[in-house]
Amino acid sequence: MRVRRIGVALPPKRVGSEEIAEWTGAKLEFLRDKVGVHERRFLGPEETTSDLAAEACERLFAEAPELDRERLGLLVLVTQGPDQRVPHTSAILQDRLGLGSHCAAFDLALGCSGYVYGLTVAKSFMEAQGIRDALLVTCDPASKALAKTDRDTVAILADAATATWLSADEGARLGTGDFGTDGSGAHHLTVPAGGVARPFVGLYLDEPAPLEEGYFKMNGRPVFNFAMRTVPGTIARCLEANGLAFDDVDFFALHQASRFILDGLVRELGIPEEKMLWNLERLGNTVSSTIPTLIAEGINDGSYAGSRILVCGFGSGLSWGTNVLFA
Repeated sequence: MRVRRIGVALPPKRVGSEEIAEWTGAKLEFLRDKVGVHERRFLGPEETTSDLAAEACERLFAEAPELDRERLGLLVLVTQGPDQRVPHTSAILQDRLGLGSHCAAFDLALGCSGYVYGLTVAKSFMEAQGIRDALLVTCDPASKALAKTDRDTVAILADAATATWLSADEGARLGTGDFGTDGSGAHHLTVPAGGVARPFVGLYLDEPAPLEEGYFKMNGRPVFNFAMRTVPGTIARCLEANGLAFDDVDFFALHQASRFILDGLVRELGIPEEKMLWNLERLGNTVSSTIPTLIAEGINDGSYAGSRILVCGFGSGLSWGTNVLFA
């Protein structure tokens, strides 16, 4: 399986650290040095997940005219922020893009680890069904569930969408991945209300869940501890499964969680500066879109050809996924 090209879409609305400081009362030094995000993009009030996802796909089609929409047999949308509870947003996207009815489409409800999971899910589906071309789309519009005053979330999270063209070509491959879940920590990254457990509406509901429970909530210290505890191990297991040494990796594309977490992982793992990919400062934590936005430029311009790219996502669940792209 080859990652042929990646389309990226960013909302036009830019929010800088100064504005976040006004909203939250946080100090600029904290936002710049610890959080590490200088600018992030947010969707407008009327824009949706399918809007931004469709834009990423259309950019991909425009930049890769050799990709025939009729050839696409699979569309996987990684999102935890669907347009509606029903139907799945990938069905809305399939229609908007004008894809054929033969194209299977489904959502993958994973956040920060979702792109790595999505690569393996798409590859497996393609192999099982004999599909030669597929789209793996990511879009988690975090701004739609953020509270302006919550420094721990609004300073870090941001919006973006990507569309990855996967094809059954020779000369490149996806390695053997390492995946896992620690559901005992799931409550550290959550939107408590809106699901079946805490609904806003329902047949037997006497009192709806309070609206404030519809906001994204994060316990920062346990999430940091989870990352530091989990990421080194999953990377080591993935490299062993693929017969690689640490020095065999050409580029490390780690989920852009926060500057504090990434700095800690770089020190712990000893990743050389020239091999570590970054875009946190200018894009923020775009959830499932961090890894594809990291590798898009090098994939698209061919500069990663022949490289080994380690991709590692970790977050809500608490889940993690690591793999190697042999570009």
